[in-house]
Amino acid sequence: MLKLFFCLSFLIGILFFNFNVFAEIKSSQQLNLEKYFSNNEIEYKKLPKSIKKFFAKNLFLPLNEYEISKENTFNRWSNHIYEMSISASLNKVWKEYSETNAEDLWKKKHSNLIILVRDNTIYQKNVIPQIGDLVILELKVIKSIKKLPVAFFITKMNAPKDGRAEICFNYSKQNVSQGEQCLSFTERIEGDQTYTKIKHDSKFGSESRFRDQFLYPYFHEAIIKEFHQVLKHNLENPD
Repeated sequence: MLKLFFCLSFLIGILFFNFNVFAEIKSSQQLNLEKYFSNNEIEYKKLPKSIKKFFAKNLFLPLNEYEISKENTFNRWSNHIYEMSISASLNKVWKEYSETNAEDLWKKKHSNLIILVRDNTIYQKNVIPQIGDLVILELKVIKSIKKLPVAFFITKMNAPKDGRAEICFNYSKQNVSQGEQCLSFTERIEGDQTYTKIKHDSKFGSESRFRDQFLYPYFHEAIIKEFHQVLKHNLENPD
């Protein structure tokens, strides 16, 4: 019995030691991430709770180690398509979509820009998105009761050519959902009227089939509709 007691004590000691080592490693990673924010004059503690949980879930991975989701790791994709037209030429539409500051693009009722990362520099305002940028947003759903972090990379910005243009985003591997969103722009001329047709094609997948089929499409539609309608209003109703 005494031997069993010592064996159990020894095992508990090992487990406790391993737990402390893991906790110290985790703490070190968190401190490094907080320092990274501090070096960019951003207070980590002031970030939204959902974003800090997102970083913790990813073990405080350095932001420059986030990766683009390119493959379907869930063996299935779901699709969502949103289409609209804007009464403006493609060049005007492209300028609005490609030259608007990030905070104006994503600080809305249903979304909030948290950070944009480029070349190891973190931005929260006064930055125009470019290819290669990592963007982290907080999405607000169910009347802002639920707040969801999302991380994605800007992977394509093909300027107008032959009446067409394209912008694509790819989710980060560290995101809950994997996949991509592509915005295709096509100029149309009917009589003396010039307009631009926009197709927002989303391809996504996660571990939850229920989430992909019933939750994602509904909230995604509300978020991207708000995104496009604000830009449409700016173009069709200039000051």
